[in-house]
Amino acid sequence: MMGIVLFKIEYMKKQSSVGIFKRYLSTGCEVLLVKRKQEDRTYPDAWCLPGGKRENNEKLSDTLKREVFEEVGLQVEHYRIFDVKENDRFNISFYEIFSYSGNVVLNESELNSFWWFNFNELPETLLPVTKEVLNDMKSFYQF
Repeated sequence: MMGIVLFKIEYMKKQSSVGIFKRYLSTGCEVLLVKRKQEDRTYPDAWCLPGGKRENNEKLSDTLKREVFEEVGLQVEHYRIFDVKENDRFNISFYEIFSYSGNVVLNESELNSFWWFNFNELPETLLPVTKEVLNDMKSFYQF
């Protein structure tokens, strides 16, 4: 008897780590977003969370620290996994950042700009997966 076996090959998907930086002000909670370049192939000029793709055999937490530092110059110190989203191409680990050091220094060769947005006043041009995870976080914390 012959049959077809279907299974996911997770290791074939690209792995990414993304940081969710929050700060609390008297006006509410804000999140750090970065704006993609206009010439990006996918989602040009969209706002997203800082992070990026895993390098060979790199731990995802190391990807988080490396990519965040490369994109916005911040040193991630304390964090926890908040969510994992996947599609046909990517597994994306979203980390909630509790403490970090440094000041935002944008990597202008990769990104257009950055801004701290109030959770209740997010831009309309959000990367779809960013919008999804930030809505999950808003619901979880009831911002």
